[in-house]
Amino acid sequence: MAYTSVAYIIALPAATLVTLWRQRRGILVREETATTQNEDSGTELIAGLRFLFESYKPSSWYWELVEMSRKVIVTSLLILVGQETRSYIGLTLVIAGMYGTVFCWIHPLQEAFENKLMSTSLTVTVVNLVIGAVSRIPAENLPAPKDSYIDTVMFNVLVIGANNVVIGLIAGKPDTLSFIIP
Repeated sequence: MAYTSVAYIIALPAATLVTLWRQRRGILVREETATTQNEDSGTELIAGLRFLFESYKPSSWYWELVEMSRKVIVTSLLILVGQETRSYIGLTLVIAGMYGTVFCWIHPLQEAFENKLMSTSLTVTVVNLVIGAVSRIPAENLPAPKDSYIDTVMFNVLVIGANNVVIGLIAGKPDTLSFIIP
């Protein structure tokens, strides 16, 4: 059953990549012209897979597959390292940092605000991982804190503050809530 699951995790994104790769000219043409008349089987396939690339720039038609690969690596492959090790947090931090850097360099989303929101979200993820890595430092290697209560409060403020940045961005842009509140 595990081998079947691994095959599914690899085969589905690979098949999607091959299909989108074969149809990439149609994706670019369809995005530029936005006409749906005279649909043949190629444009029907593009319309069916539209959810994979519609929020991305035409030149970044593949980005959803990059996103899926990152999620599979972080949620599935890194488990092999062992969740209770510093290597797990370190590798996750490296992957999140590299992905965030590439995302901010390419800006694959069409909407500027969505790019900003995703960049902020990825930054918060990296900050949370750094806080997690720091919290995993063994206490015996650190000098004794003068006030452990202050350390605990600072730790909580950092985590809550970093995560509220994303919520603050969404709350600061009222038109982004229009999909929730009609």
